[in-house]
Amino acid sequence: MSSLALPGKPTFLFVSVEAGSGCASFSASLSALWEVHENGEKAALTLLAVPSAEDDKRLTPRALVDLGADGGAALLLGPDGLYQARSLLAITRDRYRRTLLTSVPFFAGDG
Repeated sequence: MSSLALPGKPTFLFVSVEAGSGCASFSASLSALWEVHENGEKAALTLLAVPSAEDDKRLTPRALVDLGADGGAALLLGPDGLYQARSLLAITRDRYRRTLLTSVPFFAGDG
């Protein structure tokens, strides 16, 4: 679980978990991004996105980037999993969308 904030912007909460041993056994991951709304002593969460990984590994937030006055904030993820994928979770017209930036090929083998 990561709490991320930029000056003058809402706080974000990012949670990512993985379960299982992978390959021949069941394995999966689940990630979600929320915006935290402070209201005195109480805080409320708004779900913004449930991004999926390229594989069954968890997504790891690395940086929160301010995209300017109209662009909001974007979350840089990775590298994660077998593919060492890096991605950007950013707002589009009306929702957050994950865009793959780079990935390293993974070739399973005996070797």
